[in-house]
Amino acid sequence: MRSLFNTALLKEQLKRYWPIGVITFLAYFLGCLMPIWNNAGSKYPSPDEMIQLLEMQNPIIIISNIITPLVAVISIFSYMYRQNSTGAIHSLPFTKKQLFASNVMAGYLLTILPLVLFSLLLLAVPVEFRRDYAYSGNPYMYTKWIAIDIFPNGLTYGEVVNTLPVVTGFFARTLLSFTFYYVLFITAAMMVGNHIVYFLVSAVLPFIAAGFCALFGVTAFFYLFGYGIERVLIEKTLTFTNPILMSTGFTYAESSEPYINKIDGMGGYYIAYVVIIAALLVLSYGMHRARGLERAGDTVVFAPLKNFFIFMISLSGMVLMGIFLMAMLDSVAFLYVGFVIGFIIAFIIAQMIAEKSFNVFYKYKAGVAFWQLKALMRHAAVAVALLAAVVITCKMDLTGYVRYMPEASEVAGVYFGWSGRLKSYDPASEAYEKQFISDPRIIGETLAAHGQVINARAEQRKAFLNSISSSYDRQEHISWEYQPIIYRLKNGKIVTREYRLSKAFHDEYFSDIIYSETVILSDLFWLEISECLNQIALRPYIYTQQNDEERINHNYKEIMIYKADEIRSLIEALKKDYVKHKQNGSRVEEYDAVCFDAHTKTNECGGIWGSYYLDIGYGKNTLEWLNTHGYKVEKLD
Repeated sequence: MRSLFNTALLKEQLKRYWPIGVITFLAYFLGCLMPIWNNAGSKYPSPDEMIQLLEMQNPIIIISNIITPLVAVISIFSYMYRQNSTGAIHSLPFTKKQLFASNVMAGYLLTILPLVLFSLLLLAVPVEFRRDYAYSGNPYMYTKWIAIDIFPNGLTYGEVVNTLPVVTGFFARTLLSFTFYYVLFITAAMMVGNHIVYFLVSAVLPFIAAGFCALFGVTAFFYLFGYGIERVLIEKTLTFTNPILMSTGFTYAESSEPYINKIDGMGGYYIAYVVIIAALLVLSYGMHRARGLERAGDTVVFAPLKNFFIFMISLSGMVLMGIFLMAMLDSVAFLYVGFVIGFIIAFIIAQMIAEKSFNVFYKYKAGVAFWQLKALMRHAAVAVALLAAVVITCKMDLTGYVRYMPEASEVAGVYFGWSGRLKSYDPASEAYEKQFISDPRIIGETLAAHGQVINARAEQRKAFLNSISSSYDRQEHISWEYQPIIYRLKNGKIVTREYRLSKAFHDEYFSDIIYSETVILSDLFWLEISECLNQIALRPYIYTQQNDEERINHNYKEIMIYKADEIRSLIEALKKDYVKHKQNGSRVEEYDAVCFDAHTKTNECGGIWGSYYLDIGYGKNTLEWLNTHGYKVEKLD
């Protein structure tokens, strides 16, 4: 039985491409370790750089997650893109399986060995938590706020930051990210036949799944009345296809929760990534066995895959050009004009890439131009069929989506979140419950108003088309209102609808609901969990009127409130002013009077986390509270 790896080939590849590993390690050592060690030996050591590194926020770590696997793959498998090299390699005495396995292992070792050595060196010099927060005016801040994903219990003065469990966790998350991108780039290498297309496909593959979601979302948003683009779905898709985004917390999939960057409860994501990595590796091996030696130099080595790429590029160009022309020319008719223009232009560009030539219609052999025209017609016919299926399904509401509305007995709560997004997505948290309004009167009135929207959907769709076809600078003159509705059903299911309604219709059926005190205060649900608040920053400003022009003056000192008892009493004043300001339509209530922006910061508590902002406008009650508690509104020097 032959070995899976060919030892001689493995050694040869490592010997040839060792600079990849050395350069990667030098980048880690000089860009990450040296600053940390220098800082640790200084008179006033700071743990910030080590914490940033362990949270995978260091830019060198982020960049190397992509660049190192990308370079390793193109170096190891570059022979596949030259016919003479391909023939020579495959004439050597080892099987395709050994060739694939040995090359994969060689590139992987070049990728991860620098990471292994770097992680061991992270343990060499203990870095202690020695930050003094007194300079911020609040010595109690951030001990349970900083790096909550890797230090859920906070950090005490003198505690070692880079312990073995923490560094091991960093190594595991980084290894997962490296492995995913390495295998993904191998998949890209197996698909294509030249270096340029390899880089193009490698840049697209991490986002192709999210791109599909976005393309579907944009199409459904236009044709399916009440559908809002599923941003959370797109962001969740990104977290399953880009581990660097998941690990660094750059995505926003679960709103205010530290959902992506939090280690607890992430086991499902890690398992999913392992499964995806295994599937991609099997797929890559299958393509490696199937690709013909004569395809070296081609753009895409498999004809069905080539046609798929051409079609998807054409379809994306169609949708983007349609939206662009509709927005620019303020007419829905130009959506379809844009569809035609965008599809043709994108198809020609895709053909140029596929054929590696600008002469996609003018070849030396007779009949080629006609063949290209037939290819365009075939791809266009598929696009038209898909669009027709979408239009028929949505217009006739074959899925029942447009007419669906839950029964009152099914609804546990309702929330009017902006952009159809909840502020908390953790059903076990206190914040999740508090964001929904369970008042039967509000639920009943919301369902009644929702029913009116469904009954008037033909008329209200005009307001929707008016809103999306008008350029941004004219939208303020268009008489429509955005209205999301989010139901939480008793079975735990979330039902979201987003409407753009005529202003008259919205005023008649929704204004009394939206501007009721109960609904307005539901948007401040985090204030109800006062034990989670550790800071409220009040930023005074005033509106002045000069020559019939409104001006805003922010030339006032920020007022910081830290004490728990003061925060609890201030909340009541903020809520009163906020309700009045919202019921006044967030307009200027009084010129030359003190208004306030309030910024609150919270611990990870009750399912809420981070910073929340509210504009309370003319803060009469807040100003009285400040005077009572000895705080002054002062101008900046």
